[in-house]
Parts: sequence; C-alpha cells; structure tokens
Amino acid sequence: MSNRRDMPSPFSGRRWAIGFVAVAGALLPSCAAHAAPRHALTGYVVFYDNGASARDWMRTANAWESVTFDAGSITPSAGVEVQVPAWAISFVRTHRIRAQLCVSNYGTSDFDAGELDAILRSATLTRTLETNLVSAVRHGPYSGLNVDFELNPPKDASRFVGFLSALRQRLHAIGKTLTVDLPARTPSDTWDGGYDFAAIGSAVDRVDLMAYDYSYPGGPAGPLAPVPWVESALRYAVAYIPVDKILLGIPAYGYDWYGTQTGQLTLPQTDQELGRLHIVPRWDQVSSSPWYAYTDPRGARHEVHYENARSLAPLLRLAQRYDVHGVSLWYIGSEDKGFWPPLLRYAAGRTP
Repeated sequence: MSNRRDMPSPFSGRRWAIGFVAVAGALLPSCAAHAAPRHALTGYVVFYDNGASARDWMRTANAWESVTFDAGSITPSAGVEVQVPAWAISFVRTHRIRAQLCVSNYGTSDFDAGELDAILRSATLTRTLETNLVSAVRHGPYSGLNVDFELNPPKDASRFVGFLSALRQRLHAIGKTLTVDLPARTPSDTWDGGYDFAAIGSAVDRVDLMAYDYSYPGGPAGPLAPVPWVESALRYAVAYIPVDKILLGIPAYGYDWYGTQTGQLTLPQTDQELGRLHIVPRWDQVSSSPWYAYTDPRGARHEVHYENARSLAPLLRLAQRYDVHGVSLWYIGSEDKGFWPPLLRYAAGRTP
C-alpha cells in the first residue's frame, strides 16, 4: 500500500451487529447488540512496527468488518513470500475474523514497476504468479486476496486486467474474493494510465481507492488528503466502478518534511510532538487539514502535515455522500483516540 473489504453471494461475509463498549479508552462496537452497521470499516494491519498495529487491531477487533494483513510480496520469478506471525493466524482462526492477505510488488525500497512488467509480459510467469497467489490464500485463514501492484506502466494496462480477471476466477473457485488497490485518479491525471478503472472495476470484487499521499516523501510539503482532491478522485472512481465495490482509503499518519528528507509519523507521535514542543497546529482551509512547523536544535526547519479527527470528518462525509461501501484505514495502530468517534458515527450511518 502506498505509504500504504462483505462481498455479494456466493461470498457474502457476515455483517456485524453493533453496540458500544469501552475498550482501551475508546468506544468500540460490540457484536452483542442488534443494529447492523450502515457502512463498512476496514483497515490494514502491518507487522513491521514492533507489534503496535497488531495490538491495536486485537484490542479493536469487533470494530472492523474486515482487516487486511500487509504481509506479502512477489519475487522476480513470480513467487510469493508471506510473513504473517503464527499468533496472528491463531487469533484470526480463534475469533473467526474476516482477514485478507495483501500481496504487493514492493521491493527493497519502493514499488518495483520493472519486476511487475517482466511478469505481466510473460504468459508463463503470469500464470505462475496466479497459482502462487491462490496457494497463499488457500493455505491460510483468509477470506480473500488484496493485490497492491503499484506503478503499473500504461503499456501493461490490458495485461493487468487480464491477470486480475483470471485470478478472480481461480479465487472464486475456492471461495475467496479479490480486492485491488488503485491510486486516486482525477480527470487531469495521466501518470497512472496503467490502471483501466472501468475494466478493473468489472474484474474484481472490491476496489480500495488510495486517496492519500497527494503530497509525498521527496516532494514538496503539503496536505496528504486535501478534501477537494479526494472528492475529485471519488467522482472519477464512481463514474467507472460500482459504488458498492469501492472503499475510500483514509490516511491515519503524518509526514515530516525537513531539508531533503521526509519522515513518517503516527498520529500519537504527532500528538506527543505537539505537546512536547508546545505547538498549536495551524489549519489549512483549502485542504481541510492540520499542519505545523518548527525549527529543531540543529537549525533544521520541519513542516509536518497530518490528519486528525477534524480533518477525518469531511473525508467520511464524502464517503457517505457518494454512498461507497465503506472506508479503509491505512493503517490500524497509526490512528489516535480522536479518530474513533467520527469512525463509529460513520459506521452507524450518522454524520461524522
């Protein structure tokens, strides 16, 4: 996933009954009550942050319609490497949690377009990759597969659709679903021409629209998910993809630009930094997002853009207005307590 799903029959997932109980300092849904949620809450679990994401997921497990383990990658020979801890597998099985496996083309430091191109241009390697992906979810406690193949070149657009169509057919044969992650695209964008939204929308069960990283590491400092841009991306997506297949990706993190570098912060880290430095964050009216700046002891200027409960609310209202299936949080464990009240209001069909 850059920076970094209840399907229709025959793969209909369970719907949570929703009440509210206090867990870990936040109000979270309980499966014991009676009213069904109006919108889906989904999110990604990562395993490279010393267990923080997984601990947060396990504390809030009842809140999520499904979760996605960001734990798989492809190899140049079309292999699939998966690293999910045994205790996470056990938790999914014990608590009957709906979990997907996310497999990406992330290499040593970035998404590898060349590796993906080489596979898609070879019929043999493409078929091998399909087989290995199906095997990866067949032998785990997964409800389906999430494909996060980024930077696909335009020349491979039709090959990618063919690959997804064949993969979905093979997954459906074993009772699994297919979700694909797509970059947020607006009518003026040309860089992401490797993704045919209409064809992909027909080829998969669900689409996770990555509506974040408008400003990105290595680029100029700025908002991550400015509301006008997100709305433009949503408007484009729903013109080509059925709304009940779309999940709106929500960022729960921040970027710290300083010098030529960019660091990533979780929202609790931004909260701690604001308190430690006694900073009152500023509010950008155009993007509807917070930011702050400071100079460190070495004289370097830092500019931090992030999300909070106030900036989350208009994003959730967009998801409501366009009536998409739900939202997808990147990533579970990077949010702070302030995120939960608007998330739960959204899930219950109330105004965030």
